[in-house]
Amino acid sequence: MLGRFANFLLKRSRNAALVAFFCSIFPGFLGTLSLIVVAFVTLRRGAKEGFFVLSWGVLPLLAHSFVDQSYLVFIVGRVLLLF
Repeated sequence: MLGRFANFLLKRSRNAALVAFFCSIFPGFLGTLSLIVVAFVTLRRGAKEGFFVLSWGVLPLLAHSFVDQSYLVFIVGRVLLLF
């Protein structure tokens, strides 16, 4: 099952970007899963693809940071965790 999920993520960059996007909407475990997806794509497909997925994964947090400024801390933390 995990192998099929990994193949789904690596099949197209759009698949991984959508998973990272929807997982980052919800905090907690799904937010962490978004980071795992970004790290996996970066390791397997390179920095360019990883940055594409990261940009989609951070987008919901950026949108929410306009409403609540404390989410900006989560954005910076998530980006720093990847480096």
